[in-house]
Amino acid sequence: MANVDPAFACVIPDTPAFLVWRVDGEELVAVPEKEHGTFYRGDAYLVYSASEQTIYGGGRAVRGPLAVHIHFWIGSKTNVEAARVAASKAVKLDRFLGGRPVQHRETERFESPRFRSYFRSALRYLEGSASQSDDYSARMFLIRGKRRPLIYQSPAVAWEYLNDGDAFVIVTERFVFVWCGRSANGLEKIQAVRLAQALHCGRTVVIVASGEEDRIPAAAKEVFTSLLPLSKRAVRSADADSEERHWPDRRRPASEVALFVVSVEGDEVRPQLVKTGDLSQGDLVPDDVFIVDVGYVVWLWVGRRAQQEERAEGVRFAEEYMKQTGRALNVPLCRVVDGGEPAEFRSLFGVWVDSDEAEEAAAAVPALGRVAKTVAAKFDAAMLHNNTALAVETQLVDDGSGQKNVWRVQNGEVVPLDENRHGVFRASDCYVIQYCYRVAGKDRFLVYCWLGACSSAADQEAAAVRAIELDGKLRGRAVQARIVQGEEPPQFFAIFGGKIIIYSGEEPDGDAERLLLHVRSNRRHATRALEVACRASSLNSNDAFVLRDGERVFVWCGKNSVCEERDAARSIAFDFCRNSEPLIIEEGAEPSAFWDAISGHEEFDTTPRATHQVRMPARLFHCSDASGKLTVEEVADFDQSDLCEDDVMLLDAWDAVFVWVSVRANRAERRRSERAALEYLSRDPAGRGESIPVYRVHQQAEPPIFTGFFPHWDPDFWAAQPSWPVVKQAVTSPTASANGSDESDSCTTQRPENTPVFPLEALQSRRPPEGVDPSRREDFLSDSDFSAVFGMTREEFQRLPQWKKMQKKRKASLF
Repeated sequence: MANVDPAFACVIPDTPAFLVWRVDGEELVAVPEKEHGTFYRGDAYLVYSASEQTIYGGGRAVRGPLAVHIHFWIGSKTNVEAARVAASKAVKLDRFLGGRPVQHRETERFESPRFRSYFRSALRYLEGSASQSDDYSARMFLIRGKRRPLIYQSPAVAWEYLNDGDAFVIVTERFVFVWCGRSANGLEKIQAVRLAQALHCGRTVVIVASGEEDRIPAAAKEVFTSLLPLSKRAVRSADADSEERHWPDRRRPASEVALFVVSVEGDEVRPQLVKTGDLSQGDLVPDDVFIVDVGYVVWLWVGRRAQQEERAEGVRFAEEYMKQTGRALNVPLCRVVDGGEPAEFRSLFGVWVDSDEAEEAAAAVPALGRVAKTVAAKFDAAMLHNNTALAVETQLVDDGSGQKNVWRVQNGEVVPLDENRHGVFRASDCYVIQYCYRVAGKDRFLVYCWLGACSSAADQEAAAVRAIELDGKLRGRAVQARIVQGEEPPQFFAIFGGKIIIYSGEEPDGDAERLLLHVRSNRRHATRALEVACRASSLNSNDAFVLRDGERVFVWCGKNSVCEERDAARSIAFDFCRNSEPLIIEEGAEPSAFWDAISGHEEFDTTPRATHQVRMPARLFHCSDASGKLTVEEVADFDQSDLCEDDVMLLDAWDAVFVWVSVRANRAERRRSERAALEYLSRDPAGRGESIPVYRVHQQAEPPIFTGFFPHWDPDFWAAQPSWPVVKQAVTSPTASANGSDESDSCTTQRPENTPVFPLEALQSRRPPEGVDPSRREDFLSDSDFSAVFGMTREEFQRLPQWKKMQKKRKASLF
C-alpha cells in the first residue's frame, strides 16, 4: 500500500509479532528489543502485539486465533503533540490491519493488565526523554511489585522521595545501594536486589536498612551521605504513601455498569444512556457505536454495520465521553470491534455467544460444567493429576470412587448421615461432605459445604464452622468448596454416583405421599432431581419428571429430554415402587390417570432450551483489603509465579471461583479469603451472583482442577524460591567479591583437589559428614552427581549470580 507508514513495513498481518515504537516528532522510531519495557515519561509510544492464543481443552493444548492488540502509551510528562501523533499512528496501524485489532489508550502508572503482562521482567519509568542525554550522575529508583516489578525513577536522589513502605535502588559511580524501608515487602526487596545486580556493572552492591544508614562500610557511607545527608533524614511512613501505593477500587457494582449509545452530530459526540446493570449481548446493535463504562476501564464497541467514519475514529469517542463526564484522564480506554471482542469485554455480559468463526477455537476453552461428550471411561485420579488439562475440562479429580462422610446440619445441629441416605438432600438444610481419594499413595481431601436454597443463616454458619474444623483436623490439606443448591460442580455429582435428589421439605415416607420430581441433566453423568410443585404447570418439555401418587409412580419424558435424564428418572421411580413397576409416559401420550394424579392438565413450558454454554478463559486477580476495602487487580497472561504468597489470589474460571491461600496466611486472612471471593462476585458486571461454587485451595495442596488452568505447574516451585534472608546473605556474604559481582574469589570451576567425595544423601542430611562446610556442600559431590543434581557443569554453575546459586542449592537440599 502506498499510504502505509514506513515504520509498519515490519508488520506482517496474521503473523505473531511484538513491536514497540517511540514517537519522535511526526515519525515512529523502532525501540530495540533489549529496551522493551523501558518508557520515558516525556515520550509517547506505540506497542503492537499479535500473539497466538494457547487454549487448553480435550486434555491437550490447542492453538487459537491470533490476538491482535495496538496500544498507544502516554507518559505523565508527554506533550500534547506527541500524544496526538501516537493516537494517529495507532489508527493508521489499525487501518493497515483491516480495522480488526483491539485498540488501547494507556497512561503512565495506570496501564491495563494486558499491557503490563508484556513486560514480565520489569516495567521501567525513566525521567526525561530518550532523545535527551542522561544528566543524572546518580539515579534513584523505586521498586513495586512482588512478581512483576514496576520501577519508577525518582526526579532526584533526595530523602523526600523515600518512604518506609518500599524498596529503592540508588545507582552511583562506585556503588549501587539497595535501601529497604522498615515495612518493605520481602519480595519487593528481592526485586530491588535483582535490579541492583543488573545495574552494578562492576560496582559494589550495598544493602542499606532504613534507620541503619550509619552502619554501612565507611567508603560506601561516604558516598551515600554525600547524596542523602543523615542530618536531613526525613522518611515518610508507608501509610503516608498509601494513596500512591494502592490503586483505588474502581470496580463498580454490577448494577452501576453503564451502557451508552453514541451519536455524532457534526463534530459533537453525544453519548446517550441506554441502561445500567444487567447487560446482555443483545443490547449491542451492529448499526451503532456503544460505550460501556465499568469504572476501572471504559470500553468503546463499534458495530460491524456502523458508518465508516465512526469505525475510523479509534478511541476519540471514548475520550470525548471522558471529558463530558469529568472522568479522570488516566482511566484506560479500549476500542473493540463487533466480532473481535477480547475475554475482558465479553465477561461483562451474563451470556455471550461467540461468532461462528470463533466457535471452533472457543470450543476448546476449559469451561467448568462442560464435560467431554464422549467421556465413558473411568477417570483414574493419577491420570487426572498427570493430565491437568483434562482435569480442568472435566472438573474432576477422580471418578468418585473414594471414601465419603456426610453430615446434615439442621437447626444448628451437625449429625452424621446414614450411608443409605447419601446423595439425598433437603432444601431447608445444609450438608458437609468430606471426600478422600488417593494419588501416588497419598490421601487427598475435598470438603464441601452444601447450602440448601431454603436453609437458615444459622445453619449455613454451622456448616462453614464444621468444614473449617475438618480442614483443621486434616492439617490444612483439604480443598474447601462452598456449594449453593443448583450450582453443584461435576466432582460433587461424581461422589454420589452422578445423581442427587433434593426434596423441598421432609423426605417422603409412606405410600400416601404425593410429589413431583424434576429430573434434569446438564452434563454427562450429572443429574439433579428436584422436588417441585405437584401440578402440570411444573412440567417442561426439555426434561423428565417422576410423579408419585400413593402406590402409583409415573415417569414423564419430555419430547426434548435426553437419555441421561430418562434413565435417572426411571432409576428414581423404581426406588419408589414396591409391588409394581413405574409407568413410562411420553409427552403427548399421557393417559387420563396421569392428569388425574397431577390435578389436571395445565399449560407448561415447551420452548426448546438453548444449548449454548458460556465459554470464558480463566482470569487471575490479586486481591487486597489493606485499606479496609477490597481492591482487585487483574494479572493478565498469568502463570504459577504470579501467585503471590503474601496476598489473596482469586482464579475466576467463570463457573467457579478459586481462592488460593498461601502457607503464610494466618487464621484471620483465611477467614477473609472466602469473603473476598463473595464480595468479588457481588460486584461482577455479568451478574453471576454469589451462588457459583467457591473453592478454597491451599498452597502446596492444589488439586488438578486448579493447577490445570496454569500453563506449566511445578510442584517444587515454592521450595526453589529464595527468601529475603537468603538473598541478603548472598549479597552481603564475605565471599562476595569487592568489585560488586556475585562471584566469589574463592570459587573454582573444578572441585578442589584432595576434597573427599560423599553421596548426595549424606550431603543432604541436616548434619553433613565431618569436615564438610555446610555452606559449600556442593563441593563434596562427585562431578557426575553435581551434573545430575544441578543440570549443569561446575563451570556453568559458577557463572550464575549468587542468589541463583542459593536457589538451586536450596531446591537440591544442599543449603
